[in-house]
Amino acid sequence: MDARWELFTEDHVAFRDSVRQFIQKEIAPNVEEWERAHDFPGGLETAGLAVALVLVVVYSAGLARSLLRRSGRFAVEPEELPPGSSVWSVRTSVLLLATASVLVGLMSDILVHSIEGASKSIGLSPFFIGVFV
Repeated sequence: MDARWELFTEDHVAFRDSVRQFIQKEIAPNVEEWERAHDFPGGLETAGLAVALVLVVVYSAGLARSLLRRSGRFAVEPEELPPGSSVWSVRTSVLLLATASVLVGLMSDILVHSIEGASKSIGLSPFFIGVFV
């Protein structure tokens, strides 16, 4: 079995299957009609928002738990540096992080503007872009 699938319990698999079944039964058959009408059921948007909020809360709680317990990826294990190597100063680290953040923001802006133009020219709806891109 693939190592990443070993992380999932039977509950994870059951939840994934129920979501897949719901999408195949309730959403997939109606997407083309909703696209043509440019209208989506309010209940679907509300359900999507509720799921998104639950996912953010669960993720935040798991992250806080890992940080507080110093477990998982946040486990503190001192590493010995090889002779002659150095560690970045806090100033250098912060400046590099700020520079990377600005560059990522610029790239994101370029991507959004190029997708907007391309999607309008080939007739893709904002719903399609939001879900698949």
